[in-house]
Amino acid sequence: MRAQWKGVVIEKDAQGQPRINRITYEICVLRPCAIRLRCREIWVVGANRYRNPDDDLPADFENKRTEYYQALNLPLDPDHFIKNLQAEMHTALEAFNSGLPDNKKVRISNKAGGWITVTPFEPQPEPVNLISLKAEITATGR
Repeated sequence: MRAQWKGVVIEKDAQGQPRINRITYEICVLRPCAIRLRCREIWVVGANRYRNPDDDLPADFENKRTEYYQALNLPLDPDHFIKNLQAEMHTALEAFNSGLPDNKKVRISNKAGGWITVTPFEPQPEPVNLISLKAEITATGR
């Protein structure tokens, strides 16, 4: 357990004896589990949403790996994939960085080391199909 949680998880009871605050302890344990479940670092046997990510692969994945990678237009070499991804991210960050000073709808304040403030968008008109759908639902009385 991290030292930063020691004062929160371990409390003193009325007699001055240390005791574990169960609610805080459960939060400290379950929060990291929830994060790892969402990114599928850990999984639940028999579950659907939180199942082993290897179960998402086609049964013949190892035999047809090359075909699947070609269908997805991905390189087989992970280093090549990572370099391409890093290059894309670098290009996007450069475009963001170069466009930010000229963007009138974005402002960086001095608050807390530089908060980014974005001007809200103007609301878009409702799509024509949505208006027709609402009219149909109202007409049928549902």
